[in-house]
Amino acid sequence: MGSAGQGAVDERAPADLTGAPPEPVSPLDGARNDRWLGLGQALLIAVPSLIVIAVVAGRSWGPASDYAVMVMRTSDVFGRHTPLLGVVSRNHGWYHPGPSQYWLMAPFQWAMGVTGTLVAVGLANLAALVGAVVVARRRGGTLFAGVALLVGLVLVRSVGPSFLVDPWNPWVPFVPLFPFVLLAWSVADGDLWCLPWAVGVGSYVMQAEVGYAPVVLGLSATAVVLLLVDQRTRLRQFWAAARTPLVVAALVGVAFWIVPLVQQLTGHPGNISALVSYFRHPSTPAVGFHQGIRQWGEEFSLPGPWLTGHDTGFLGFVAYRSPVVGLLLVAATLVLGVVAWRLGRPSAGRFAVLTSVAALVGIDAIANITDTVANYLVRWAWVVAASLWMSILWSLWTVLAHVWRPAERHRPLVAGGVTFGAAVLLVTLLPGASRAQVPELQASNAVKSLVAQSRPALDPHTHYLVRWTDGPLTGGVGSGVAAMLTVKGYHVGIDPVAGPGMGRFRVLSAHDADAMVVVYDLGNAGPGWKPLPGARRIAHYEPISPDQLRELHQLDATISADVSRHTGLTPAELATPAGALRLLANRALLEKQGFDKARFTRLAALRALGTPYAVYVVPLPH
Repeated sequence: MGSAGQGAVDERAPADLTGAPPEPVSPLDGARNDRWLGLGQALLIAVPSLIVIAVVAGRSWGPASDYAVMVMRTSDVFGRHTPLLGVVSRNHGWYHPGPSQYWLMAPFQWAMGVTGTLVAVGLANLAALVGAVVVARRRGGTLFAGVALLVGLVLVRSVGPSFLVDPWNPWVPFVPLFPFVLLAWSVADGDLWCLPWAVGVGSYVMQAEVGYAPVVLGLSATAVVLLLVDQRTRLRQFWAAARTPLVVAALVGVAFWIVPLVQQLTGHPGNISALVSYFRHPSTPAVGFHQGIRQWGEEFSLPGPWLTGHDTGFLGFVAYRSPVVGLLLVAATLVLGVVAWRLGRPSAGRFAVLTSVAALVGIDAIANITDTVANYLVRWAWVVAASLWMSILWSLWTVLAHVWRPAERHRPLVAGGVTFGAAVLLVTLLPGASRAQVPELQASNAVKSLVAQSRPALDPHTHYLVRWTDGPLTGGVGSGVAAMLTVKGYHVGIDPVAGPGMGRFRVLSAHDADAMVVVYDLGNAGPGWKPLPGARRIAHYEPISPDQLRELHQLDATISADVSRHTGLTPAELATPAGALRLLANRALLEKQGFDKARFTRLAALRALGTPYAVYVVPLPH
């Protein structure tokens, strides 16, 4: 992206690339003179990621559930079965648009084992946070870079430091979306060498999680429109200056999207067609505008989940709130941006338009979510809400600097003050970063223990069909055992129902297998459970005592019975998406009925201990 000290800042139009006349620029501008402060800001934003990476790099990890799928597919990169698409959507049958997350993690997994996937994601988030500060400095000097630093650290505090190394695909694009917003602003400002970076970051974000696509595409389209409107009177000079950045951006786009396009042209079905078809004609109804805008209201409320780290209600879904505060926030952003624009600061106005469009696009994005609105489906809203507040602050500063000229002389002092505040916040993050954990720690412990016990009893030359009882698709601990055995070089096959996620080439029938490995979830096996005839136990994991397990089952049954009585739903119906919606609709009634929160707390504590598992080898007589 070039030197931050040489780039455009908020008080300057993009004359260096497009030939536009410059806006006034202060001789005290931090982007030119405060290089050491700028370097310090970049180092401060990097500290949480560096600590978390160092902590988890020294730990072993046993990926389970979706993480197991990712580890298995990452191990296939650049082999015969290299993934051409992203993670499968278990409930809908299509895949997220591209494989860039797998390809990023592959070299680290080869070099460091499965923990390398955590390091890879941590480094990507580290680059994204530093990049956000660097791009912010291009736009507004060290003052705005200090704002980006502070906001970035607030976001890290809200999601938790361990989030920075979490490779779950809904979490992967969260941090990179932050610099993408600033890159889109840079493109709108005519800083065209940010365009290739915007294409790359935006592609990575959308390929990991298609739910980010509306915001990314909305920001991209708005940035292009603002750029072309600004350059409409000097298009010939603009195209001459833009030719090389456009070519580089096109090459970056081709590098990211050529593989998904090949799959679309050669696959049956093509995944892009499947995605378009699903979102045009979803198999389950969307939540709709009435519910969507109220849950949008929760994400853009005051003080807001991006500050508090909480956006879920009683039952774990995104809470409801009136959208009035959120709409007023968008209106304030636009009004202040227009005022700044009319005062000769169009860059601040463009930023206001971009962030406001992203927020309003979010209403439609949430309204079109099918089934239930889980928090991971709308986590992008935290970045957009934070960007709205950044725009408001920047517009206020530009208006103040115009009305009260001495404000510009105090810019370095204000930039230093904001940076100092960010450093204080960073200190509060350090204990949490030093205690960072691998994802799904309890399941990880179970996977590691079961695999360590199972390996001596398994033959590396035998073809095993691995089955599990803790979920029909990706399972949990069971799929983790399958993944780790695969990574360790054992010949492992799976049932067809798990094939789309773990690779159809891994599907193995019982007739073609030499033996079967079954991972039993003993916590849900029931009192009359018995292993298959002829089965031999090779591993056992018991983190919870029999008495605690009985208490857990009793609490679970009691709470389920109470919920069923008040909602009219059977326990089986409660487990369906429609049942979850009914439960969500009855949450006020449940609270009025005086649900004993102590029971929920005790149940959560027992579940946090983990579940007992056993692994058996079953001979297959053909």
